[in-house]
Amino acid sequence: MKKYLMALALATAFVSANAYVWDSTRLFTVKENINRPFYQASLQPFIEKADNILTLSPLSVMDKSALPPSGDPHDYMSQARYFWPNPSKPDGLPYINRDGVTNPEIYKLDRNRLGETADRITTLAVAYYLTGNEKYAEKAVELIKVWFLDKNTRMNPNLEYAQMIPGHNGGKGRCYGLLDTYSF
Repeated sequence: MKKYLMALALATAFVSANAYVWDSTRLFTVKENINRPFYQASLQPFIEKADNILTLSPLSVMDKSALPPSGDPHDYMSQARYFWPNPSKPDGLPYINRDGVTNPEIYKLDRNRLGETADRITTLAVAYYLTGNEKYAEKAVELIKVWFLDKNTRMNPNLEYAQMIPGHNGGKGRCYGLLDTYSF
């Protein structure tokens, strides 16, 4: 199971939003030349970032401060970035568009934690690949288990409430919610 999850983490690193940096050919070149001064100077801050991640608690879909309309905190939920409470309505519903103005409510939900989790896994997977140090692999596996597998903390396998707009569509998400997975 550990090897499978580590392979998943490495695959995530290779196809992530950082693919232009972490492609397999470039990673192989870096690993082969890791003891050369240029690579050592670049590796040090990267390993410091990975070491910092080792000290952080895993993030979970359970950490959000609001429940999805389903009432199940395991359901992933994000809110459309540019929608705000309607000031002409006492309850603010339905939310209205303020194009280009980010509603800070989005930070209370799951999107940023999902992106941060993927970034941490990518960093740890690459640190493991370059150093062979198991501590990075173990932490990456822990993060994957917490977000996707552990029955107490895992995300339900759907995006039913991704990019939802309060007061619209019965609280359901929109097709744009798929974009929340860009960090995979």
